[in-house]
Amino acid sequence: RKKMGFGVPIPLWFRTKWRDHLEETLLSEGARVRQWLRPEPIRRLAQEHWSEKADRGHALWALLTLELWLRDRA
Repeated sequence: RKKMGFGVPIPLWFRTKWRDHLEETLLSEGARVRQWLRPEPIRRLAQEHWSEKADRGHALWALLTLELWLRDRA
């Protein structure tokens, strides 16, 4: 049998154990991503995800990764 990858439950984690980290990092006043993107659409994505209206886990993952990258470059 060939090697197989496995799914990572990012959408679930952003609704549970990583929610606080996401809020503190991506949605904070000091988020560096605010230099490039307006905060309200990001907050809307997060709210839609938390309320389970839509699965925005992968978009939030991309934004969180961008935020952490921007912080690392400072």
